[in-house]
Amino acid sequence: MRSGFLSFGLLRNLAGSGGRLGARGLRDGAAMAAGESMAQRMVWVDLEMTGLDIEKDQIIEMACLITDSDLNILAEGIG
Repeated sequence: MRSGFLSFGLLRNLAGSGGRLGARGLRDGAAMAAGESMAQRMVWVDLEMTGLDIEKDQIIEMACLITDSDLNILAEGIG
């Protein structure tokens, strides 16, 4: 995994827990409500990059929000 990238597995765990992602990883959070599925959650990712060339440019900042289908924020990621 390249430096600066958040793994899909970590995002999946964050989305499933309703937790908050901090500098040390996943924090405790509310469990998913009964009948709620991952399909009802959306991950919003905002990347600040040094350019658009994936071979030489890098991600320098990342923000992440996880919302439910009503766009209520369930978790926030690192910035």
